[in-house]
Amino acid sequence: MNSIILKIALFLTITSSLLLTIDSYFLDSTNPSVSSFNSLYEADKNSADIVFIGNSHLSKGIDTYIIDAKCKINTLKVHAGGIQIAQIYYNLLEILKYQSPKVVGLELFPLVHSDNISNKLFNSKNKMLSKGMKGEYFKRFGIPKYKEIKLIDPKNNWYHMFNFFRFHENWTNLESVSKSLQNRFSVSAKELNYNDNKILWYLNTSKIKEYKKRTFEKKDIYLSEPEKEYLKKIIDLSEEYNFELLLFTIPIYSEYYKKVKGSIDSTSLQVYNYVKKYKDVKYFDINKELGGLSATYIMGEKVSENQHLNYKGIVKTSNLLANFINKEYNFKSNSTYNNDDTVEKLVYNSKKTARDTSYLGNVETVNGRNYRDVESKQLITISPTEKKVKLEGWMFKEGVNLKRSTKIIALKKGDDFVYVSGKDLIDNSNQGKSFEKSGYSINIDKYMLEKGKYRVFHIIKSHNNELYVQDMWKWIVIK
Repeated sequence: MNSIILKIALFLTITSSLLLTIDSYFLDSTNPSVSSFNSLYEADKNSADIVFIGNSHLSKGIDTYIIDAKCKINTLKVHAGGIQIAQIYYNLLEILKYQSPKVVGLELFPLVHSDNISNKLFNSKNKMLSKGMKGEYFKRFGIPKYKEIKLIDPKNNWYHMFNFFRFHENWTNLESVSKSLQNRFSVSAKELNYNDNKILWYLNTSKIKEYKKRTFEKKDIYLSEPEKEYLKKIIDLSEEYNFELLLFTIPIYSEYYKKVKGSIDSTSLQVYNYVKKYKDVKYFDINKELGGLSATYIMGEKVSENQHLNYKGIVKTSNLLANFINKEYNFKSNSTYNNDDTVEKLVYNSKKTARDTSYLGNVETVNGRNYRDVESKQLITISPTEKKVKLEGWMFKEGVNLKRSTKIIALKKGDDFVYVSGKDLIDNSNQGKSFEKSGYSINIDKYMLEKGKYRVFHIIKSHNNELYVQDMWKWIVIK
């Protein structure tokens, strides 16, 4: 009898361990929120100097590669779409199981631009209100996940604790499963999240006109008592776990901001007044400082109270936030920090160095014009009437197999704006014919670049993730 009980217990233990091991694979890793949680689980324990928390406005608001590069620290961002401040609190509980950050950055969109769910947090039966975007499932099996799910669905909480129950249907679509697994194993979760930021579209003329015509509701934009309660819980965690708290805003579309400015600024002031008495809490209202952002910084989504930044907007906001962090905080050297594992670290911190003679290449043309044909030989100006910035050229590094490598272009304007190519750069067999797979072409919408003078960099990323950067000593001026 004891032998049978022991075998049953052993079987249940092994089965449970196996199911918990594969549980996260029932989530779709192409979802940027899922990859943000996976980046937490993949990171070395207690390696993050700053962890950023929030909803989709954090996701489409900052680029941790830029902040890592400019501040010379390790950062993570953990987010889920549509979540309110109570759900962010439970995400922070999960984060603190794996990291001991010096600073936690809380993006304030759930507070300063609230809706009915975000204001109330709970219904009359004390059931947590959520927007049904499934963010509660992205945590691993454990106490924070259980506490949150129990508040959202008190009757079926154990069913919702296991992703292999809740999302088993995800495995019926083999194409989706294949794509999810390929994402999971191709690059790190943090890089997946980084790639998701490369959104190169913006508000078009018709949407701009619609924003100007439309009236927006203001009555739900306020700081409620339940929101204050959970903000205080997060402040309490900062004292318990000994981290500083950085509250900041991601900019919204300026035309929309004008229409609800009084309500948003009033709510922001309420948040500031609530937290200013705590000595280890800092506040940076990027949205108010900028007065929102113009249409070319905003994703071209449907017209609503809910806007997100595109890549251009993310680059701008990330630089502003990084500069604030450098000004306000003094981080000690982190032994796990790698100073050359991303393009951003190499380009933002680039110094004048001798050219690498084993790194060949050239920017042949910009919008069809050759640098040899212009007076300066090094600078080409894009006129106000030109809509695109098309670069053609080639790059080659001795000892690097270009068939297994990735070619990248970076355009650097001063110290606060670097455009790094993604899928917009393609092979061009008409360039670099002496070296196979060395030619490239990239066609950038001019509105994705700020006005100014840009220095051109060639980057080759080898199959084992080594980065080779060459300053081309060529400039492009955007008028």
